[in-house]
Amino acid sequence: MIAVASSSLIASTAFAATTCEYGNYYDYQQETCVSYVPSFNGDNIALPDVSLEGGIGVAIRTIFGWSILIALVAIVYAGVLLLLARGNEEEAAKAKKTITYLIVGMLIMAGAYGIVAGVSQFNFFN
Repeated sequence: MIAVASSSLIASTAFAATTCEYGNYYDYQQETCVSYVPSFNGDNIALPDVSLEGGIGVAIRTIFGWSILIALVAIVYAGVLLLLARGNEEEAAKAKKTITYLIVGMLIMAGAYGIVAGVSQFNFFN
């Protein structure tokens, strides 16, 4: 837990050194500041350069984030069911089993995300 927090702190301080003017963002692939808004160049409208790898990465992070959020809400719900069991062993066992399966599912999701993130570091498209 501490290693994760310290690594995110190191990463945030490394990326914090690069700033751009208002309305722009820093593109780490091109190593320049790029405008959020497409610019008009004569007869052509220049759209931002978006890569397939970047889009897939955003999609994977979004899906993983929502999955973990849904699993956490389900764990809270199962915890409420456990509290409402009030001595009913059958209902309590059902809630405990649900919590166990949710935690195992979250671990599987985290492992799958780690594998996908590791594999995506390889440059297959060049």
